Amino acid sequence: MKLRGLNIIAHEAFHSANLMVKNVCNAYLKSGGRVQHYEAIESDDLVKLASYFDRSTPTRLQEEVYFNVLFYFGNRGREWLRGLTVRSFREKALSNGAMAIELQGSTSKNVKGLSDMRLCDDNKQALMVAKPESRHCPVQAFQLYLSKITAVPGWNQEDFFLRPKPRVNADGIWYTKVPVGINTLGPLLKKISSNANLSKLYTPHCVRPTVVTELHEAGFSVEKIAKVTGHKNSASVERYIRRGKKRDSIMAGMSDQLTVALAGTMPAPSSTLSEAPARAVTTTDPCALSDAPTRAVATTDPCGSASMSTVKKSLVVEESTTTLVAAPTKRMKILANGETNVVQFIFE
Repeated sequence: MKLRGLNIIAHEAFHSANLMVKNVCNAYLKSGGRVQHYEAIESDDLVKLASYFDRSTPTRLQEEVYFNVLFYFGNRGREWLRGLTVRSFREKALSNGAMAIELQGSTSKNVKGLSDMRLCDDNKQALMVAKPESRHCPVQAFQLYLSKITAVPGWNQEDFFLRPKPRVNADGIWYTKVPVGINTLGPLLKKISSNANLSKLYTPHCVRPTVVTELHEAGFSVEKIAKVTGHKNSASVERYIRRGKKRDSIMAGMSDQLTVALAGTMPAPSSTLSEAPARAVTTTDPCALSDAPTRAVATTDPCGSASMSTVKKSLVVEESTTTLVAAPTKRMKILANGETNVVQFIFE
C-alpha cells in the first residue's frame, strides 16, 4: 500500500466526511453521551493484590509478573503483551548500585495511534527497580519467573509468557513450552481481580490510570510521570487522575464546605486548647499557608492551581479537638526543602 501523504483532517477532499463526524459527535454529546474513562485501581485493591501474589504456584508467579510489567512500565492495552519476548527486557545496574529491569523498544499505541517505534518512543525512562528488603520486590519475582521459563525443555528462547502447569511434578518444571495467547492475556487481569476478591473487575487499561494516580498522589510532577507513561504532554497525564473513592471523598468535603459557607456559619473553636505536644498536620491546600501565622486548617481542598496540587505542606499546630485552632504566640521558623517540595512551619 502506497502512502499518498494526504492529511485526512485538513485536506479539502475530506471536508464533508470530517463535518459528518463532527455532527455525529455533537449529536452524541447533546443526547447525554459522555466518554467513559477507565478507573484507576483503588488503593485497597492494590493491598489485596499484594497479598494475593505469593509466588507459591506457577500461575500465581506468572500473574504477579504479568501485573508488574503493566504496572511498572505504564503501558496500556493488551495488544503488545503477546509480542513480549525475553529480549524485550534488559537488566541494568543503576548508579546507586541497585538492580533494575528496563523494557526495551515496544510497539504500544500512544501518540495518535502510531505504532512505529521510531515515531512512538514509549516508556524509555520507565524502570522496575529492585527492593530486596521487600517480599514484594518486582525484580525478584521477574528473576524467579525467568529462571523457571528458561528451564523448560524445548522452549524456543523467545516467548515470555508460557502456559503454566496445573501442578508441579518431581522434575520441578513449572511451565510448558506453549506460549500464552492474546485471548488469555487480555482478560487475565479480570480473572486476577475475581480470584483476589477485588472490589471490581479491572482490565489492563485500568493500570495506566493507577500508575498516574499513585505517582501524582505521592507528589511527583506530571512532567516526570509523563516520562514513565510515555505521554507527550501533561494534559494527557492529568486526565488519568483517579476517579474513585478518594475523589468522591474530596468532592463530598468540598460540597460540605460550600454548604457551611452558604449557611454563614463556621465551626466554633474549642474554648480551651489541649496541653498535648504539637503535632504535624499534612495538607495539600496551598491557601492554608496564607493564613498560617494566625491559624492552621487541616484540609485537602485543592483551591490552588493544578500545578500546586502536588505540593505537600506540613503545618505544626497545637493538638485540639477542632479543625480550626488558635496559633501559638511564639516565634515561627520556616524550613523549606526544594527537593521534596515540603514546607514546614515550626513554632519555637
